[in-house]
Amino acid sequence: MTDPIATSQTILVVGGGISGMTAALEAAECGKDVVLVERSATLG
Repeated sequence: MTDPIATSQTILVVGGGISGMTAALEAAECGKDVVLVERSATLG
């Protein structure tokens, strides 16, 4: 019998456009830690 391995899952989303924001939101709603990066100062 093996012991379970503790893992953390962090999702990296590159791009803060509508698709990136949607992906980040979906992952966060599933309980994942999310890092969203965008090169400009604003999202969208």
